[in-house]
Amino acid sequence: MIKQTKNSKILKAENGQSCISSDVQPFSLSRVLVMAAALTLAACGGGGGGDLTAVNAGTGGTGGTGGGTGGVATQTAFETTLYPVVVNRCGGCHASQGPGGTPDFAHETVATALSVVESNTLANLGNPANSRLVTKLTLELHRCGTDCQAWADEIRLAIEAWSGLVGDTGSGSGVTGADIVSSALTLADGAQNAGAGRVENSIIAKYEFKAGTGTTAFDTSGVAPALNLELSVDVNWVEGQGIDITDPNNAGVSKAVGTQADSKKLYDMIAGPAGSKEYTIEAWIINAATDLAGPARIVSYSQDSANRNFTMGQVTDYYNFRNRSDLTGNNGSNPALETDNNAADLKTELQHVVFTFDPVNGRNIYINGGKPAYDVASDPSVPADISNWNENYTFLLGNEVNVDRQWLGKMFFVAIHDRALTPAEILQNTLAGTGEKFSLQFDVSALLDATGATTSTISMDVSELDAFSYVFGTPVLTTDMAVPNVPVKNIRIAVNGNIPATAQAFRNVDVTATSSPMELSRLGAVIPKDMGPESDQFSLVFEVLGNNTNVVIEAVPVAVTDTSVNDPSPEHGLRTFEQINNTMATLTGVSKNVTSATFNGLRQQLPGAPNLGSFVSAHQVGVAKLSLEYCDALVESGSLRTAFFGSFEFNSAVTTAFSNQTKRNIIINNLVNKMVGTNLDSQPTMADIQPELDMLIDQLTLGCNVAADCDAARTRTVVKAACAAVLGSAAVLIQ
Repeated sequence: MIKQTKNSKILKAENGQSCISSDVQPFSLSRVLVMAAALTLAACGGGGGGDLTAVNAGTGGTGGTGGGTGGVATQTAFETTLYPVVVNRCGGCHASQGPGGTPDFAHETVATALSVVESNTLANLGNPANSRLVTKLTLELHRCGTDCQAWADEIRLAIEAWSGLVGDTGSGSGVTGADIVSSALTLADGAQNAGAGRVENSIIAKYEFKAGTGTTAFDTSGVAPALNLELSVDVNWVEGQGIDITDPNNAGVSKAVGTQADSKKLYDMIAGPAGSKEYTIEAWIINAATDLAGPARIVSYSQDSANRNFTMGQVTDYYNFRNRSDLTGNNGSNPALETDNNAADLKTELQHVVFTFDPVNGRNIYINGGKPAYDVASDPSVPADISNWNENYTFLLGNEVNVDRQWLGKMFFVAIHDRALTPAEILQNTLAGTGEKFSLQFDVSALLDATGATTSTISMDVSELDAFSYVFGTPVLTTDMAVPNVPVKNIRIAVNGNIPATAQAFRNVDVTATSSPMELSRLGAVIPKDMGPESDQFSLVFEVLGNNTNVVIEAVPVAVTDTSVNDPSPEHGLRTFEQINNTMATLTGVSKNVTSATFNGLRQQLPGAPNLGSFVSAHQVGVAKLSLEYCDALVESGSLRTAFFGSFEFNSAVTTAFSNQTKRNIIINNLVNKMVGTNLDSQPTMADIQPELDMLIDQLTLGCNVAADCDAARTRTVVKAACAAVLGSAAVLIQ
């Protein structure tokens, strides 16, 4: 995430070059982004004028636990209780056309919204306060400003009303006397087996996030010195061992950081004279969003945004691997190794992400145990030598040392190995999972042998995924029957006597166990929490187990909107990165050679496809930076600015240059006429744009009461900002 504070004097590109060449730039990039967004609304039919803050309206929460039962009664109850609340509070992002994308639980079609709430288990009718729609606000302060508790209370009361109308005390169906049910267990009944089966013989820094409290994430590798990390503000502990790196105030300063002295052990053991010259970065994470750029720093060993030894990074929906070597330079990005920009390998779900480097094979990226496709067939920067690493850099998670590359999400495990793990070892660690695990032994002896002469259990590994859910995996039948011949079909997991309707991954099990022990499935199921790990009680419910049969008839799902027919193709498209660059060069008269370095560094942040639906906030940031570069070159060139703007007083102080509306209009009229155009049906008019540009100029000249306060340099800066707001708006981007 790229940010610029109000007091920043310069905005740096990734390669360390300034995007604006003038000495003083007292304006915030966010103002230009807001201005461009305002013009975007005008270009898309939103009209001009009004409060600029309205551009950012539309917030809400996502995700959660619980659910409800299907049927007309439930839909009617949902429509009159929870639905109007989420439409009001969350519809700006979570309706079908909202910028937040899925889950669209505030969809304009009630049946679809209900289906999303149920299939994503967002509402817990048995315990409304534990609904994820509620806890997303109370625990994560998700896009609710200072009103989080009020919003949470409103949604909780709506879920309580829904539950009261349908008479449901939970999600899904309850266990009945006719069901085939195992013994009931809590996590306290299980044996802990954290880390079982993992390859850890080369770990030199390890973070399991077990503390759960305090401000330190401890290095539990046992390799001295301990590289402990200090947690900054807005880094919160996650139930089930983990941390959540958040940024509720958009400050961009959240991180977990070690000391420079302790970080040196990474240099000594990897790149130093006695080092291995190879390494692995391993992490279990949940990315919070797919619109971060920069790249946003997940794991980094660096000095600042331009100097690093290595970085595991995020660029929108793909991963970026930067490694300092004799072939890639001190930024590690010439070139960076990335997963396929169009494959969306980076997800907002639990992922095991592993980066490896060795001198012969170079860099590799593995996701969930497999090696994804790359933009290049293999790492072009081999054979490589990392002896040029800097021993004075700092190891940290979630940001850059100079806090300008914020990453957002949850971390459950991070490790650094002093060798490159093999693909087989990486897969082994993926299958081993992460976090504090419990092995629960569900007794099914009486179901398989009424005489009590034999003992039979079905074991499952269970761990807390996050504050909202558990992960169940590795079901194994163990019996001392002489000749096992046990049919097992449709295993569902009940929580406190209630069977959640969704995420029952083992319902497709249909095997006959002929040996002991025997693994029944290699899938995993994410089951919502109800009362919490101290109180929740689990049991297994079967359709078939041995000679016992209880046929399960699935409920008819709620009908959803027919999506088999694609929407008509839009009349308008989006200019791609090459087209944007060409358009900006043509409109400003600035040669593309002048901005080529910036453009090449920003390509990954610019739209790569013409589909309007693919446009994300990272694209707007990249477009804004590129437009600033072109406008800087335009305004700083005497000949170019005279040709474009005419007789404006660029060498006068703000109090003179903008002393009346006639002078302002020289800038505004030329920007609109030459960049937007006039008398075009699909473009905003001068009447739409002029108030917005006037407001921007007012903001950027605020406090300029005397010439000494704001000199000619400030005048040119204001013009650059107005220019960038128009050049980076939808009026230019949409075709």
